[in-house]
Amino acid sequence: MRVVLMLACILLAFPVFAQPRKIYVVRAGEIPNEVLLIDAIYSFPHFKKGIVFLGDGSATSQQLNYNLLLDEMHFINANNNTLAIATPETIKSVVFDSTSFYFDKNYLQVVLEEGEIKLAIKQFLVQSPYRTRGAYDVSSFVSSISTYSSTYSNGHLSKLQIKKDVEMEKKSLFFVSDRFNHFYPAEKKFFYKVFPNKKAELDSYLKENHINFYDKNALVSLIKLCSV
Repeated sequence: MRVVLMLACILLAFPVFAQPRKIYVVRAGEIPNEVLLIDAIYSFPHFKKGIVFLGDGSATSQQLNYNLLLDEMHFINANNNTLAIATPETIKSVVFDSTSFYFDKNYLQVVLEEGEIKLAIKQFLVQSPYRTRGAYDVSSFVSSISTYSSTYSNGHLSKLQIKKDVEMEKKSLFFVSDRFNHFYPAEKKFFYKVFPNKKAELDSYLKENHINFYDKNALVSLIKLCSV
């Protein structure tokens, strides 16, 4: 049994690009994965057929959905119970009709495939920004994530218990892969790592253009340039 922490620690390591804010309020004593609407915590509005490809070459088809609150791939078993895949490190990819996910320490959703290179997005929910709700619904800021507690065991759904009223919002980060499906934060230095033979082209393009590395369209253009 281990403690499941929110992905707020990612914010300490990487900036998060600007995006429309959508705030969800969870009251003290509530469990977010029970009270938040499905479109707040899942990638899809309903569970859908997907194929899980494992590293050993085997595959299985399930009704699946990605839970971005818990960073888990959930499936519905024969008893109609919702469970999490217990060993995500054994997964090569999870393929749906219109998108796919890879697991590289976290689940990442592919938004572009350019040859062997992929651009992926990581969506997650965080306290906004590390904010709790005080008396009379007045916001107060805190510096820790201690308002959460939860446990995880044997692939069953975690219980993220809220100790104080909190505001939560959806955030996103982009990642770029190499040809071996190792994913790196979509930052300048990692583009040089992923495209070691394109240093001259990157130098020239980045000198002439201001690139927002948190903008999907800018990243797509840069990947296409390096993939020629």
